[in-house]
Amino acid sequence: MNNFFHRDRIAGLIIYPAGDVLAQLILGEFSFLRIIVLALAGGFVYAWEIPKWFRFIEKRYTHFFQRTLAAIAYFKPLWIARHLFFITASMTPAILWPPNAAVGAFILCVIAGTKSFIGA
Repeated sequence: MNNFFHRDRIAGLIIYPAGDVLAQLILGEFSFLRIIVLALAGGFVYAWEIPKWFRFIEKRYTHFFQRTLAAIAYFKPLWIARHLFFITASMTPAILWPPNAAVGAFILCVIAGTKSFIGA
C-alpha cells in the first residue's frame, strides 16, 4: 500500500486532471500549470484521502442512506472549495503569498463551494 505507483495514485494523477482538461476545453481555455497542479492534487491528496474516507464510511455506517449522506458531506461544499482553490492557485500563483492572501482566497472558495452546494 505504501508503493509510490499504487493504482489509486496513478488514477488520481490521470483521472482528476482529465476531467478538468475537458472543462477547460469546453470553456475554450487551456493551462498546462493548472493540469500539473490538479494532477499533483489528485495523485497525492485525493488518492490518499478518498479511499480512506470511503473505507471509514463502509465501517461506520451500514444503511445506504447513512452512507449516501456521509459521501455527500465529504464532497460538498468543502471538496468544491478545495477544488476551486487548487484551480485559483494554479491560475494565479501570487495568491499563495503572503499567507493571509491565501487564506482569504480559500475563504472565497468556501463561499463559492457553499453557494454551489445550496444551489444559490
